[in-house]
Amino acid sequence: MKILITADWHIKGEKPVCRIEENWIESQRKTISEIREVFEKNECDQIWILGDLFDASRCSTEAVNMLISELKKFPYDSVKILCGNHDLKDHNYENLEQCSIGTLMKIFSGIPGHVKNGNYAEEISANAFGLDDYETEADVVCTHQLTFPNEEARPMPDCGVLAQDLLDRFKSAEIIFTGDYHHSFIYVDGTSEPERCVVNPGCIDIQKADELDYEPSVIIWNVEWSGFEKFEKVFLDPQKENCTRDHIEERERNEEMLSEVVETIKGGTEITLDFDSNLEAQVRKTTPAIINEYETLRQDLNGEK
Repeated sequence: MKILITADWHIKGEKPVCRIEENWIESQRKTISEIREVFEKNECDQIWILGDLFDASRCSTEAVNMLISELKKFPYDSVKILCGNHDLKDHNYENLEQCSIGTLMKIFSGIPGHVKNGNYAEEISANAFGLDDYETEADVVCTHQLTFPNEEARPMPDCGVLAQDLLDRFKSAEIIFTGDYHHSFIYVDGTSEPERCVVNPGCIDIQKADELDYEPSVIIWNVEWSGFEKFEKVFLDPQKENCTRDHIEERERNEEMLSEVVETIKGGTEITLDFDSNLEAQVRKTTPAIINEYETLRQDLNGEK
């Protein structure tokens, strides 16, 4: 049996600022179609989507319909879904009926309680965001919580959890699949026998300027294989030709020019005799996008407020 493991689709109707293609809905459709091709090529039996299918609890009708249409192209009853924090209003599963993910849950089923591994059935524990059962004795746990492979990957102390911490919490699990962290990794605890691991498939596309170096991917889990070889990472087309950081560079230029103006105004009494003229000369060097900031500064310095 083979299962395609994925997470963090963040489907939405509005095109991210870092994307430049004309039709964002079709770009998302293309990525899902590529995942289906990976599913078919590897002869997978199921696809598990481990949370954050949507970028927000309520998604545009067009995007929801696109997602339903594409998921229904997978074989019957092969799509399994877990709710992530982005999927739920106020990150609370009790609000499911108010969320777009609630619509999908009426069409597609949740992660199963067991999967067949030869003559043995792997017990699965899978719960929506915030509802994890740390007392479970299941062989495999599916969760959606921010997990880092090591301390170096953490942006700040106490942010999320470490993969080893997650293994310590789910003491009986041999495999933990998780989502939320957009970088794919497979962490193996080599001190245990048999080896225990945490698998994070990562996101499926680029939606932020600081993700331009990401390599979107999915994981193929061959249930009946053993050891590290049971997992295969498959990279997706990042569509980098449709990504840009021009808006970041423009903002940085504006901030630099604003800083120059402020320092000029603060730095010398020679401009105080004709403040407005000097300010206008500086403003002409920049863009209309930050003129309001200059105007506020001028009013403050002239005591007009």
